[in-house]
Amino acid sequence: RGAYELIKPTFAFSSAGSTVIEGSNGTPQLTLTLAQSAPIAGTFTAPITYTDNTAAGGVDYTADTDVSFNCNPVCTSNQTANLAIPTVNDGVLEGDETTLLTLGTGLGVLVDPAADEHILTIDNNNPAMVSIAATTDGAEPATDGLFTVTLNTTNTTIAPITVNYTVDVASTAAAGTDYTALSGSVDIPVGLSS
Repeated sequence: RGAYELIKPTFAFSSAGSTVIEGSNGTPQLTLTLAQSAPIAGTFTAPITYTDNTAAGGVDYTADTDVSFNCNPVCTSNQTANLAIPTVNDGVLEGDETTLLTLGTGLGVLVDPAADEHILTIDNNNPAMVSIAATTDGAEPATDGLFTVTLNTTNTTIAPITVNYTVDVASTAAAGTDYTALSGSVDIPVGLSS
């Protein structure tokens, strides 16, 4: 009797990372490939696990737990497939969020160890607007001028938001003579809007 070789196709991510705008439901974010050394037939599936960094499954995105290639009746060349991971537009001011996708070995399939991971970045689409307003006018000899820098929403990120500012070069007051030079930035703490 002759010997038969079991052809196992190999799953791989086409890239190490990709970025999607928050709320882009149904838009393919990443591509996978199925490579084979000979014609194959059948449905081939590999599991995907998610390791959250700053993104949270079920909150920021909906996870697809596996990816499949349908080679019926037969695939005679390498295949590609797009995987769409729906993301949630939560309306929260936050930084970009990431999760790590890892391909697992499925029944009758192999995984390329050099391309088995993919970092998905969810790009926050809720930019903050900032404003500045004078609250107290400065006056000689010792009344400090006060300004308030305000976001249009609460800082819900994990770190203070730094707002940079400059003094109008057309000002008639002179730094060091009429007022103490300003730092050029102000931080809005987490949980506050000004």
